[in-house]
Amino acid sequence: MKELISGLNLKQITIHIVATLLLVIGLKQFSFLTDMEFTEHIITKQRQIDELGNGTERLASLLIWIEVSRMVGFAISGLIMFQLTRKLKYFWINVLIVLLSGYLITRLELFNSDVIKKVTLFPGRLFSKAGPFYPYLINGLFLTGLALLVFYNGRIKQFIGIQQNQIPEISK
Repeated sequence: MKELISGLNLKQITIHIVATLLLVIGLKQFSFLTDMEFTEHIITKQRQIDELGNGTERLASLLIWIEVSRMVGFAISGLIMFQLTRKLKYFWINVLIVLLSGYLITRLELFNSDVIKKVTLFPGRLFSKAGPFYPYLINGLFLTGLALLVFYNGRIKQFIGIQQNQIPEISK
């Protein structure tokens, strides 16, 4: 048990949770692009969904796309972390902790505060005058790129402080 706990790296877990959540939010922004007319109608005009044709079907489709993008975000994040774990010889339990923690944070909506939304969605607001399509596209690209930068940045790997071949041996 002591060997298992010694392999946990809180820096790696924290940084990868942040990167995972950025990736999930970025892909969620792309999901709003699936039905831009409906998304704009709901967000800007704040009218009933039935004013547009097939309102309930379109809402259901949008909600499905949001959930699919969330799961795709976790799958991509898991694949990236698995690849890094194999390449840099990280301890594999950290990946499971990150995925479970990230899923619980999004499922319990602990990442939905107004401050976090203002900070993460700021780049898209700069392009809101260009049209309804651009804020979602810019936010998605920015957050996805930022997540990939956090995952693959060499300085962040140095900050995590894991030397190669530091996988603890778990005795049976």
